[in-house]
Amino acid sequence: MAGVSIWLIAAGENAEAKPADRSTVWLAVIGGVGFGIYFTALKVAAAKTGVIWPLATCRMGSLTVCALMLAGISLRSKKDEGQARVTRPVVMWAMATALLDTSGNLLYIAATRAGRLDVAAVLASLYPASTILLAAWTLRERPTRRQAWGMAVAAAAVVMVTL
Repeated sequence: MAGVSIWLIAAGENAEAKPADRSTVWLAVIGGVGFGIYFTALKVAAAKTGVIWPLATCRMGSLTVCALMLAGISLRSKKDEGQARVTRPVVMWAMATALLDTSGNLLYIAATRAGRLDVAAVLASLYPASTILLAAWTLRERPTRRQAWGMAVAAAAVVMVTL
């Protein structure tokens, strides 16, 4: 049911959407497998080393990659006469995103330590429902009928998983 709810929520109608080609589907599948490995590794590492060290190691890798990307953008923007600029609001949004991402991962690890990995993983995978709700609340976007059904099925899946 959780998988169906994610499909219903994420596959909402979009006037700008293009049909996905085969490479897009495979990249999404590989990305999903990567997230599964990452979350399982967080559970295993947190059980052996505590909560903070696995996340600190992940963040060090993320900071390195982001710093290299930022350097590349900065070098490119100098060549293109400032088309890509890193402004204060961009930095503030990036910092807020990092704080929320790290908080989410810490809470995920806490959930896996308090309960079962499979339950925590399924519940964490239902995040598209919260994205739709946040878009409705902050951006005043109206969920489609399909997305509303998806959120209802997600609520039923949460009840079934937690029983």
